[in-house]
Amino acid sequence: MITRRNLITAAALGAGAFAAGFAVSRWRRATAPSLGAAADETGWNATGGRVIRASSADDSPETAPDFHFTDQHGVERRFSDWRGSPRVVNFWGTWCPPCVHEIPALIAVQDSFRTRGVRIIGVAVDEPDGAFAMAKELGMNYPTMADPRRSIDLLHEYGNRAAALPFTAFVDSEGLIRDRFVGALTLEQAREKILALLQ
Repeated sequence: MITRRNLITAAALGAGAFAAGFAVSRWRRATAPSLGAAADETGWNATGGRVIRASSADDSPETAPDFHFTDQHGVERRFSDWRGSPRVVNFWGTWCPPCVHEIPALIAVQDSFRTRGVRIIGVAVDEPDGAFAMAKELGMNYPTMADPRRSIDLLHEYGNRAAALPFTAFVDSEGLIRDRFVGALTLEQAREKILALLQ
């Protein structure tokens, strides 16, 4: 039998659950790095990534900005160290599910294309401790940097004004950005875009 006391208890529990969920949601937003929101008219692709512009292959190519960083193994790196090789620059975050979802595909293509000179470089919009721990946990076979402030600046420099994640720039052996992709890449998409760089 439902009593008034039971209804009041159920209502109080429901309100408490709602408040807790709302607080957790606000906390997650507050602890994630502040990124510019993608435009409202953008949609979500099949793998859960927000797509602003899937490809910019028709744009005039721009020179990829150089940058230096210390990777997850403590090695000092520079983007230009791989001059003459096709490079794939992937921007990601530990708190971004589509970013984490695409990492196994990036690991697979790095394995497949390493002998052809292709180099994947990760750029985490995260503090180093968390990003490097995840890189180790996932078995990343490519170097990644982690610096929330510098990474956001690089996102803008690589043509992602909305700072939406995940974001990948495909750079040819001449150092020109040939393609950009906003959203989680599938293995097939990553292979196709890398093959285009190698032609």
